[in-house]
Amino acid sequence: MLKNFLLGLAWIFIFSGFVIVVCFLIIAHNDGYVLGFSQLDYNFTPKFFTMIGSVIGPLISASGFFFLYLNFREQQNSRHIDKLESKFYQMVKFHRDNVSEMTFSYFEKKKNTPDQTATEMVTAEKRKVFKSIYSQFETLYHEVEFLFKDKNEVEIYGDGYIEKLRQNNTIIERNIDLKNYAKLDILYLIIFFGVGKDGINTIKQITKEKYQIDLVDQILEYAAFKPTREGGYWVDWVSNFRDTQSLEKESKLRIILDGRQSFAATGERPESNKAEYQKALIYAPHSFDKYYGGHQFRLGHYFRNLFQAVMCIHTDKILTYDEKKEYTKVLKAQLSTFELIIFFISSVSQLGRSWELERKGNPEKAVDFNYQLITIYNFIRNLPNRELIDGITYSSFYPLVSYETYNDNDAREKRKLFRDRL
Repeated sequence: MLKNFLLGLAWIFIFSGFVIVVCFLIIAHNDGYVLGFSQLDYNFTPKFFTMIGSVIGPLISASGFFFLYLNFREQQNSRHIDKLESKFYQMVKFHRDNVSEMTFSYFEKKKNTPDQTATEMVTAEKRKVFKSIYSQFETLYHEVEFLFKDKNEVEIYGDGYIEKLRQNNTIIERNIDLKNYAKLDILYLIIFFGVGKDGINTIKQITKEKYQIDLVDQILEYAAFKPTREGGYWVDWVSNFRDTQSLEKESKLRIILDGRQSFAATGERPESNKAEYQKALIYAPHSFDKYYGGHQFRLGHYFRNLFQAVMCIHTDKILTYDEKKEYTKVLKAQLSTFELIIFFISSVSQLGRSWELERKGNPEKAVDFNYQLITIYNFIRNLPNRELIDGITYSSFYPLVSYETYNDNDAREKRKLFRDRL
């Protein structure tokens, strides 16, 4: 804006000087003075051109100053862009390095054998790790669905927290389903931190006063019961939980939780349902390896670097919006489909809502539309379909993203208005 203004002003001064010279010559001609060597008046001519110079000289000097200043600014901007690009592409390299170094080893049922207990180790590498992480999320979602099934928002949230969310303009305008909001949050926290002793303590701490404590305890304990396939508890878990009905699962879970509370208070296991409690505890000590061991050491620095790379471009004062979009396209091109899916889930969780949905530490406050990064840069545009899982759609959280695989005319018009505000 300033560049165009100064450039225009400089040319106006130059044009004004030209017009002034022409006007002086016309006036002089009308007064009988002819500019020609045969009739040159050596007394009058120097005075005439000195007068013209005194008028147009400052205009030409000012124009020269503006051009010099703009050239200096252009050099400064060029150096700034060079530094910015160097920093940004270094972050893109860090992203690629993060992904290339990722590995995740786990056991699954051995193929081509009738033995249900036979296992083999599988190692996912690089981008395939994200597919394995999503597979864990999908499995966990279905395993704990019975704990959410008949609950409404009030039975899930703490009183103060749900009232804050209901004040958030982004949540209000997008009509976000708060039950799904909580579900994706809690389940992603389990996938991220895991349900080992430290992971459970961390999750309880950051969900304290946000969700009903009893519900979180049940979800965490149930997820923690599931052992890895290669351990000695897998068969017991399958027979006691995986292959049982929801009501029976909930009953067994309640027996175990009540028993633990009683044991912690009195040192004695409860007499009622003692046999069932003992049976369940065969595979429930905290010493065995958990199926949901957590991915914090894989995903923590991955998402921090991704956020910083986008903010590096977004907060720049020199780049235009279209230029910023081109840089972020480079970053988006690095992301596989399952990376985008995990990114979406993370962005709906407490760990990633500052990308767009909530101000950090202030759930009642919406992120300013100028910093709603996912929508501004169409960050999840390339997700392959409308739905994440079980009717939860991407557009229910990010309705103004221009998704590649399907079109919504109403959303497209709203996005045009959104962009005009930027």
